[in-house]
Amino acid sequence: MKRDSSANIGDAAARWAARIDRAPLESHEQAELDAWLASDTRCPGAFMRARAALLRMDAAQALGPDFTPQAPRLHLSRRNVLAGSGGLLAASLGAFLFWPQSQIYRTETGEVRLIPLDDGSIATLNTQSEMEVLFTREERLVRLIRGEGYFEVAKDKARPFIVTAMGAQVRAVGTAFTVRTLPGRAVDVRVQEGIVEVGKPAHANQAVRMAANMEARIGDDANRIAPVAITPDNVQRDLLWREGRLSFESETLANAVAEFNRYNRTAIILADESIGKRHVTGLFSATDPQGFAEAIALSMDLSARSNEKQIVIESR
Repeated sequence: MKRDSSANIGDAAARWAARIDRAPLESHEQAELDAWLASDTRCPGAFMRARAALLRMDAAQALGPDFTPQAPRLHLSRRNVLAGSGGLLAASLGAFLFWPQSQIYRTETGEVRLIPLDDGSIATLNTQSEMEVLFTREERLVRLIRGEGYFEVAKDKARPFIVTAMGAQVRAVGTAFTVRTLPGRAVDVRVQEGIVEVGKPAHANQAVRMAANMEARIGDDANRIAPVAITPDNVQRDLLWREGRLSFESETLANAVAEFNRYNRTAIILADESIGKRHVTGLFSATDPQGFAEAIALSMDLSARSNEKQIVIESR
C-alpha cells in the first residue's frame, strides 16, 4: 500500500485540529481519529503541530487583530481559517508568524544519548530511538517516534510536558518517567517520581493518573489502561540501560536475547525455540553480546558459536 504524502497528512491533521477546536468529538468521530492517528507514524506529530499552532493563534488573537511584531503585517482571521478547507488551514498554519520549529533527535544501534532540552528538562534516548520536540508558550510537546526515552521534566505548571507515542499520550508537569514504543507491542509507561496522566488525545476524559513506581501499557483500547504497582528496585533496574547495562530477573531467554539484539549489530540466534523458554537472571553489558552468550551457555549447559554476523546458542 502506498504511503500517504506528508502534505496530505498535514491537511488531515489541520482538519482534525479544527474539528476538535469547534466542539467535542462524537464517539464515532473519536474512533475515526484514533484510527487515523494509528495509520501512520507521522500522524501524531502532524496532529500535535496543528493543535499547537491553533493555540498560538489564540494567543495572537488576544493581542488584537492588528498586532504584529514585524513588518510586513500578517492579517490572519481564526474564524476565516477554520471556515476554510483543510488545505487552506494547513497553508495558513505553515505561514503563521509564530510557527514553532520542531527538532528531531535520533540514536543509532547501541547508542544512548542524553539531550538537554530548552526548558531545563533532560531526555535520554535509548538505542534505536527517535523523537521530535516542539515547545510552544502553552505546551512542551514530545513525539516519541520509536524506541525508548527517559524524561526528567523541569517543573512549569503553566506549560505541561506531553509525550505522545503511537496514539498514546503522557502528560506531566514536573516528574521523571520512561516511555517505550516497540513494533508490535503496546506503549509502556513507567513512572520513577511524581505524577503523570496517561491516555489517548481523543479520549482526554478517560486519562488515568499514575504515581511513582507504577507501570501501564497503552494499547488499542483506551478504556483498559490499568496501571500496576512495581517495586522501586524494578524501576531502577529497568533504567540501567542509561549506564550501558541490561538487568534481567527471571526473564525468558527469548526476551533477553531480543533485548540484546536491539543494542548490537551482531545478532544472537537461538537454534531451538525450547531454549528460549528458559529463564535468566543477571546483570550484563548491553554491548557485549559475546560475553552474554558465553555466560548463558556456561550456566545453562549450552553451546555458543559465533562468526562476524551472528552468535548461535544451541544445545550441546
